[in-house]
Amino acid sequence: MSAFLKYAAIRMALFIVPFGLLVAVGWNPLLSGGIALVFAFCAAYIFFGKQKRELDEAMQRAAEKRKSRENETGAVRGEDEASEDALTAESHPEEADEAASEDAADVAGEHDSTVENDGADDGESADDQDRA
Repeated sequence: MSAFLKYAAIRMALFIVPFGLLVAVGWNPLLSGGIALVFAFCAAYIFFGKQKRELDEAMQRAAEKRKSRENETGAVRGEDEASEDALTAESHPEEADEAASEDAADVAGEHDSTVENDGADDGESADDQDRA
């Protein structure tokens, strides 16, 4: 059984059993849920540290495995992106030209992302110009 399933089953059992007992005795379900939640947290924290560490280690290994897989396929992704760009350029040359010119402007630092000021110069707003 994987570490995740094992730890999740323990945590659910620690909640469901006290909740069911308290509701069966006649307590308010909302209050029973709160008490069962606190009990499940405390019991898992005190008694099931080993299972939590196993889960942490399994998650860390999975993350490292995913990173190594991404590093190995990074060059392939670059080739894929280049081939997709080439296909886009063949099927839609006007869009490819626009995208290429925008990319070149961004690289050169020429892309102007400022908002036009509707003809107002020297910090004057359109209202100031109307008053003048």
